[in-house]
Amino acid sequence: MALADRYPRLRRISPLLLVMAGVAICFGVVEPTCSSKHTVTLHLVGPIDEVTRIDTVWNRVGRDGDDGKGDDAAAGVSLFFAQGKAPRYVTTTVQVPSGLFELDVVVSRGSKRTTTRQQLNLDGNAKVFVAVEEQ
Repeated sequence: MALADRYPRLRRISPLLLVMAGVAICFGVVEPTCSSKHTVTLHLVGPIDEVTRIDTVWNRVGRDGDDGKGDDAAAGVSLFFAQGKAPRYVTTTVQVPSGLFELDVVVSRGSKRTTTRQQLNLDGNAKVFVAVEEQ
C-alpha cells in the first residue's frame, strides 16, 4: 500500500509543499545576493566653498573569503560641483546587496584631496548618514 493511499490529504497538499520548499530555497539562496537601494547622506564638515568633486567607492567586506581589499568595487559615484556651489549635505543612492561594506569618500577642494574611509553595515533599504571631515 502506497503512502498516498494511506494519507489521501497528503496527495492533495503535496504540490503546495513542493512550491513552499521552492520558495524557501529561493529566499535562502537568491535573496541574499539581490541588490537593494540604500540612501546615503554625506555631511561635509568644514568649508564647502572650495569643494568641486566628491567620489565614493563601495567595496564589499568579508564575502566568500574576500578580505574587502580586492580591486573590484561594488559601486561608486562621482559628483561634480561648480566652485562655491556644493551643498553641505549631499544625498545619493547606492544599489548593492545588504551586508558589510567599506566606503571610501574622496573630497576634492581645488587641488587638495581628502579621503575618508568607513565600514558600514547596509541592511534592507538602509538610510545612512556619513560625516566627511576635512583633514
